[in-house]
Amino acid sequence: MKRRPVLIVICFILILALSQLFTSYYNFKTNQVVHSSTKDVELYLESIVYESENLSDFVDFEWDTVHVIGPYTPNKHKHETVGDIWYTNSSYFGYLIDKYIFYSGEILSDEFQELVFTDHGKVVSTALLLRSYGDFLHNDQRVYSNSDANFIIEIDEYSYKRVEHVN
Repeated sequence: MKRRPVLIVICFILILALSQLFTSYYNFKTNQVVHSSTKDVELYLESIVYESENLSDFVDFEWDTVHVIGPYTPNKHKHETVGDIWYTNSSYFGYLIDKYIFYSGEILSDEFQELVFTDHGKVVSTALLLRSYGDFLHNDQRVYSNSDANFIIEIDEYSYKRVEHVN
């Protein structure tokens, strides 16, 4: 007779744990961004050394806004800035480790910057880029519309490539 309440409590705890796991998995899958535009943007940066071009001519997906994110920016701040939540982990296990154990989602090196592409407020692609290919971060503006994403690279006396916004 005494086993029945213990069994009920165990079943209740198991149901709660499973519901939390399913909710977490659903959150991961609905906010997962699997499209990386890193190679497209790297090609774009190579082409704008001498003349400006629109970024939308080099990426193969629909987007209306691009956000430039600097190093050491935690996920929470990135999500608030962009106005959407997204994860780039390829597996649920990796997502769990990053979210709950090791990682706040920030880029942990000055060498990198991230471009986050959105379409109607939803993240559709990201590009993690070496700043040595072209540094977007010296511009005061960090958000560009699709039609306004015209850039050119200026190379300074130290061969540093700065991506300049062209109106």
